Amino acid sequence: MLWSAGVTENFWYKYDVNTSGTAFCPLWGGSSLTPAGMAWNTTYNWLLGATPATSPFCFASGTLWTCPFTEWNGKAAELVWDSQYGPGGTTLPVMCSTAANPLICGNTSYTVPATYTHDWIDVQGTVHPFESVVTVGAVPILLE
Repeated sequence: MLWSAGVTENFWYKYDVNTSGTAFCPLWGGSSLTPAGMAWNTTYNWLLGATPATSPFCFASGTLWTCPFTEWNGKAAELVWDSQYGPGGTTLPVMCSTAANPLICGNTSYTVPATYTHDWIDVQGTVHPFESVVTVGAVPILLE
């Protein structure tokens, strides 16, 4: 989203610190990355050296967001998610940690465009077998 807005660099430092001084969404758990940290790192690696296929980079059809791009290696890819779920969304689950599948956080069916014929990847870096229809939610997935 920041890339679509023309932001070329951003940093995350103790996002949303509560009154006790601990972060609500820390990226580091003391000895390893938290799930949020893994998602940040995975997403960063997806976009490193990538070129947006459209301008603006991301666009919405209703609450469904897509961001098509070319990966550093020339492979076509797309991020996709549904903003009606998760924090700020209008449909349950509001908190992804309570979702039946927190790595998806929703249940919108999305027909994969014919351009993307390889596996899909979640924000933890897990590769899933190709499906012509995938389930998307508040958490982006990568189609290749």
